[in-house]
Amino acid sequence: MYLEALELQRRFVGDQLQTIRAADCRAGMAPKLREHSAHRLANLLLVVDDKIHVAGALALVVYVTFLGTRQPFYEVMRRFGIYFYFLGTAVAQLTLAMGLLRVAVRTGADALRRHAIVMLCLCGLPFVLGVLNSILKAVLENADFAENQIEWISALLMQAYFVVLYMAWRSTRVTLSVRVE
Repeated sequence: MYLEALELQRRFVGDQLQTIRAADCRAGMAPKLREHSAHRLANLLLVVDDKIHVAGALALVVYVTFLGTRQPFYEVMRRFGIYFYFLGTAVAQLTLAMGLLRVAVRTGADALRRHAIVMLCLCGLPFVLGVLNSILKAVLENADFAENQIEWISALLMQAYFVVLYMAWRSTRVTLSVRVE
């Protein structure tokens, strides 16, 4: 299933490159410059599919699978599994934001650069909050309330990242079309 998703992603990127090339030629833009930008974006999308980035999604699936059960594994996942989700997702988001920033700097796309910087800030805050959480656990006798607040704020920041990612893709005019054959 992972290989099928990877192949679908590669086909999508290829379709995007063809669409960008065709639109640029119709608009009379310099195809080489635009093709270079599209190629960088395509490479960025393929880099993010490394196995380490699957960790966040896998941890979330395992966590949700055992949610509400009375099995001992649920207690482990409730205490520690959620951190694997946060860490895996944050690493994937950080990798994508850094890649977008590199593409923006190389191509001179100011809107994309601004979005990438906001995304990097959104990625960095959960790590800062994680350090704060560790300090509070060491200092406070009962840090559960503070820990819950920090987890919810981190989750909100991670979701805000996807809104900014959408805006970044909109600024590059990336489009998605799904075709079923």
